Amino acid sequence: MKTWMKWTTVALAGVVALALVACDESSPAKSVELSVKDNGKDVQLRPGDELTVTLESNASTGFRWVLVEKPDPAILELAGSDYIAATTDLLGAPGQEVWRFEAVESGETALELSYQRASGETSGRPFSISVNVAPEG
Repeated sequence: MKTWMKWTTVALAGVVALALVACDESSPAKSVELSVKDNGKDVQLRPGDELTVTLESNASTGFRWVLVEKPDPAILELAGSDYIAATTDLLGAPGQEVWRFEAVESGETALELSYQRASGETSGRPFSISVNVAPEG
């Protein structure tokens, strides 16, 4: 009888440990990738998640994406941006601009990118999203 109770206690402790691990909020960060088709969407993130926005861009026209509405850096921090040239030999072929952000703390914020020249002249619709950062659970 005592052996049976010992094994039951060990099994129960194992189930409790697994349940605690499953409920652990320190699950790995996820990466969310957006494109022009996600314009206007509400995005849900957890602290530590990475957000990448990739938009078509053509540096040969003088236009580039500009962050005109910056997100609250306490909630969503800009990690960087890069221009990736086209992988073709065609003159004037568009490349891509990649904007990377990291979710920092809980809260709501927004960001907006405008495709424009240095003079301020814009082309096309801006890209904007709302971001809600909240802990998992």
